[in-house]
Amino acid sequence: MVDHISEGWLKKLADIYQEIEIFIYKPKAIPITQFGITDADLGLSQWHVMIDFKTHSTSDIGYCLEVMLYNAPFVAKEVGNYKSARQHAWDALS
Repeated sequence: MVDHISEGWLKKLADIYQEIEIFIYKPKAIPITQFGITDADLGLSQWHVMIDFKTHSTSDIGYCLEVMLYNAPFVAKEVGNYKSARQHAWDALS
């Protein structure tokens, strides 16, 4: 409790500031890389399209369903939930 009030708190705070003084922020330019598209990039961009149907033409409902059917198993697989990924894949086939 002593470390959470008054002099104890101020001492702990001073100790922390002293410890982090060695960390100096040195920003660098972001290196140039080759352009590339991965399945993860596509899945993420499609996910953002599907978050709000207003951002995509609702007249193209076939495309919207295709994106949802692709994205659900992909996301489940990426986070390691293989049971859910298989279930979504089976749902898409039925």
